[in-house]
Amino acid sequence: MTFAIPISKNINICFLRTIRNLSIKQHKTLTKRPTYFQRFIKTCREYWYVAIPVHVVTSSVWFAGCYYITQYGFNILKILKRLHVRQDVIDFFTHSDMGHLTVTFALYKLLAPIRIATTIYGSSIAIRHLSRAGLIKPVKNPFRKKKKEKEKVA
Repeated sequence: MTFAIPISKNINICFLRTIRNLSIKQHKTLTKRPTYFQRFIKTCREYWYVAIPVHVVTSSVWFAGCYYITQYGFNILKILKRLHVRQDVIDFFTHSDMGHLTVTFALYKLLAPIRIATTIYGSSIAIRHLSRAGLIKPVKNPFRKKKKEKEKVA
């Protein structure tokens, strides 16, 4: 793996050496970020009493928005083409005699990544405001406790 950073020759050499010394597994773990779904699961585990109501509210708003879009004549095909949706999905919407609720549910499922991102963002805002107000306490991280115990022993 070679990266070219035109800052200085010494920095380039040091950077290349450190990248070469990393194993492939270490490099993947350093560069890999958790997905939205993994972050959602983590938020639900730690703050389930906040995340679940926020998820219900945001999902209801998204479903109502999708219903409004399908019921009142918005051009869904333009929206789907702008989102670069596959042609077979677009054909599913155009050549079917489905009712408004079925189209609403299909559009709702299609927007799932955006819904989950909205839930994560809304949960983090709600947790921050509730923590500042003193209504909830921050979750204790068990890994910090283990690190402190190791530092005391050493």
